[in-house]
Amino acid sequence: EDLRSATVEDMCVLVDRETGEILKTWDFKDFLDPAKVAPSGSHDDHDWFHNNAVWYDEKTNSLTLSGRHIDAMVNIDFETGKLNWIIGDPECWHEDYKKYFFTPVGDGEFDWQYEQHANVITPNGDVMCFDNGHYRHKVPEKRILNKDNFSRGVRYKINTEDMTIKQV
Repeated sequence: EDLRSATVEDMCVLVDRETGEILKTWDFKDFLDPAKVAPSGSHDDHDWFHNNAVWYDEKTNSLTLSGRHIDAMVNIDFETGKLNWIIGDPECWHEDYKKYFFTPVGDGEFDWQYEQHANVITPNGDVMCFDNGHYRHKVPEKRILNKDNFSRGVRYKINTEDMTIKQV
């Protein structure tokens, strides 16, 4: 079976509200290879990305997508669909994607988000989401049980010039 037809929640479609016409589509397999992402604890081949949010940022003409099953917020160029950056724990990701990840900076507390929802870009360019916190690790043997875990709202300041990130 064709892999493109065997998956769900891995496309975004822009629809004209007046006519119902499809104006633009973004297939996430055009900028991410499902075989090269680092899966979350809830990941499966059918629902490899599990998009649960999309945010259009007018300042950068980009879309930020929330991939719950890869523990990552992914930003793409609105026009071209090319990958701009990824926010999430880079551990276990294929080498092809390492350059898209941010490096944490600052002397404050920092945690990556896991199985997040509801990403937004604030007016000053910060990235916020609801961090479900499921498993809280990319390596299965190091994952945390729900009873010992937490969820939170989290806000990150990103610098796309030097690819750094700070939890604010």
